[in-house]
Amino acid sequence: MSVATRTVAAFAAGMLVLSACTGTGSDGGASPGITKDRITVRNIASLTGPVPGVFQGAPYGVEAYFAYINSQGGVHGRQLELRSVDDALNCTQNRTATNSLANSTFALVGSFSVFDDCGAAVLTRHPDLPDVSYGFGPALKKLPNHFSALPAPPGWPLGTLTYLKQEYGALRMGVLAGQGGQVQVLNAYLAAARSLGYTIAYQRQFGATETTFTTDILRMRRAGVDFLDVTQANAATIARILVEAAQQGWRPKVINAAAAYDSKFLSLLGGNTAVAEGVLMPNQFAMMYGEDEATTPGVSTFLTALKKVRPSFAPDLFTVFGWVHAQLFVEALRAAGPNPTRRGLLDALRAIHEFDAGGLIAPSDPGAGKPATCWMLAQVRGGRFVRVLPPDKGFVCEPGGYFNYTG
Repeated sequence: MSVATRTVAAFAAGMLVLSACTGTGSDGGASPGITKDRITVRNIASLTGPVPGVFQGAPYGVEAYFAYINSQGGVHGRQLELRSVDDALNCTQNRTATNSLANSTFALVGSFSVFDDCGAAVLTRHPDLPDVSYGFGPALKKLPNHFSALPAPPGWPLGTLTYLKQEYGALRMGVLAGQGGQVQVLNAYLAAARSLGYTIAYQRQFGATETTFTTDILRMRRAGVDFLDVTQANAATIARILVEAAQQGWRPKVINAAAAYDSKFLSLLGGNTAVAEGVLMPNQFAMMYGEDEATTPGVSTFLTALKKVRPSFAPDLFTVFGWVHAQLFVEALRAAGPNPTRRGLLDALRAIHEFDAGGLIAPSDPGAGKPATCWMLAQVRGGRFVRVLPPDKGFVCEPGGYFNYTG
């Protein structure tokens, strides 16, 4: 699954200089960030810069999960603390932040930045530093000290594309994708679609500042596009595209828009939710805005804990990313024993081969870096989000499969 990202300009800013406590682990080595009653970790997220607050949900998700665990007594008697560093959507700043934390924190947990590959070289030089986060960059994903709750090796899960072909036939696809998205990810998606018999009748990557798509809509209509794919666009852009398509009287048979499942999406339509009727939203997350709260323990715990910590914050996808990576970290931390070390934490992470965050995400194998291939499908119906498959809870695993992309 893909997360929409943005192209940004360079922005120079001073880095925060953070200190950390140190302790001694069970193997006799120094363990930065550990005292007898506290474990302090860091993350690096894009909080300011050209798109202020874009990934603020990520540290909030980690904070919420840590607060939930701390309310139960912490881990082996220690309270958990997060201190977040802002890379301001800047490559150099991400690298500098990673370098400044390499010897002063126990682990990186729940980081979220499209520039995480800029810090990957630092993590390569510090293979003892655990990084538990969703990885965008291909270099980061390859590192043995990087672990993701939703591993994303080069390629694309085939389940939803296979299902849509079964339901609607091998359609003519029109793809609009943000330039901020990774080219390799887009190419993997297109290759996966072609492998199933889809025709890519139109494709374009748009810039971060573009606000009108009428020309694209007219060209797609002339090209006979009947499958509009905006998988790699954010909710605001999807809303603009749908409104403009309606203004031109164009309605493709299928609209595939995972990121439309966003707490703000329907309000972005300016009261005209009819333009989004039938939009399909395949995801590898449970419905986390309350729809699955009664059926899925992971959703209920997440929403309750977040409300206690950040009562005025509307959860988003990035909040879930922070939460599930904090949960993966805690599971490994518990397994590492009462005197944890970085090495022990890495060993514990490698041993985790089944993880679904209490049903909040599709099951994956973080220890081996194997991706989730199960999925769920939601749809806009009557101006609200409705679960389609499976209709009650959980995820569909057939059709499944994964397209390994080596291009």
